[in-house]
Amino acid sequence: DLIGSTIQDLCHPHDLSKVTAHLKDTLQTGEGTSSMYRLRINADKFLNVQTTSKIFKANVMNGHDTDFIMSTNSIVG
Repeated sequence: DLIGSTIQDLCHPHDLSKVTAHLKDTLQTGEGTSSMYRLRINADKFLNVQTTSKIFKANVMNGHDTDFIMSTNSIVG
């Protein structure tokens, strides 16, 4: 079951460095778009996806007490 899995858990092992680089870039610059990588959709099937992410910093004014990253995944090909 995929519920409770992290993006790293769902990423194809050979593409993990792409996802790690994307997350690092998003944390440093505030937003980013990954290169294409394979994302697991069930036990033996992957889709080619690209992720666009933006970090939202904790702020009393916006009601957030922790930083978080919001991401959208687009199917490629």
